[in-house]
Formats: sequence, C-alpha cells, structure tokens
Amino acid sequence: MHSMTQLKQTPLPLRIAFILACLLSITTLAASSWPHASYTQVRAYAYNREGDIDRPILKNGQLDSSVVDKRSVVLTAQQSARLIAAVTGKRPVRPEAMCFNPRHAFVFYDAAMKPVAWVELCFQCHNAEAEPQQKEQVYDVAALEKLARELKLPLVPQ
Repeated sequence: MHSMTQLKQTPLPLRIAFILACLLSITTLAASSWPHASYTQVRAYAYNREGDIDRPILKNGQLDSSVVDKRSVVLTAQQSARLIAAVTGKRPVRPEAMCFNPRHAFVFYDAAMKPVAWVELCFQCHNAEAEPQQKEQVYDVAALEKLARELKLPLVPQ
C-alpha cells in the first residue's frame, strides 16, 4: 500500500516512463524464448504440392514459388501460442520416417513483414523442422497437424 501511495505522488512523466519500461521488459522476455525474435503475426501456408524432399518454405527471405495461396491464413494469438507449445514442449513418442517432404509451414513475421522464424511440417513422415533451430528441439507433430486441419489448409491429408 505504501508503494501505491508513492507511485501516485510520482510526477506523470516518470509514471509513463515506468510503464514504458515495464512494457519493454515484457517484449524483451517474449523475444527471449523461441522463436528468439519479436514477431507481430504468424501465417500458415500450404506449399510443395509435388512433395519435393527437403524443400524449404523460405529461401533468401522469400516464400517458395510453390506456395498455394500467398495470402495464407493468419493465426490468432491463441493458435500462435499452441504452435509455439507444439514446437518447444514435450511430445508423444512416435516413430518418424526420414523422408521429410514438407507441404505446410507456419511463418513468423516481424512488424516490417520480414520472416523471423518458421516451422515446416511433413504429414508423410510425421516430422517437423524449425528455424531458428534450438538445442534438443522437440515437436508435437500431432498438435501441429491438428492446427493445420483447424486452419483448413489445402493439401492436408484426410
């Protein structure tokens, strides 16, 4: 209670500076966990209709030419949180094949719409890859597949 009284007695410019410093620290904390960069939105894409092996969604910061719908699907904050949890949390043990023919991706964009991170997903081998990679990266592929279906992305197997 004593600190609240002190805060009320603090001049308005200092209170505003304090609030801005708190907000900045929250942004910094958000950027310190995966994907290790500040982002303003996440978009989901279907691409690589032919299933080429190891075809990346991005090359030199540009979307792959095989992207089905360049407008993509924008994820909500809740969907983005589920995506991050699927990339960084624990996953059920499931056999994985070595093919990795990704046909779906989630791309994180900063305020300038520059890609800062992405996750690629292969339904055939039930595997995913992400950039930036992290030590001991794990994926809940079932959760990623559920998200892709929920977003009604093209090329999702039934």
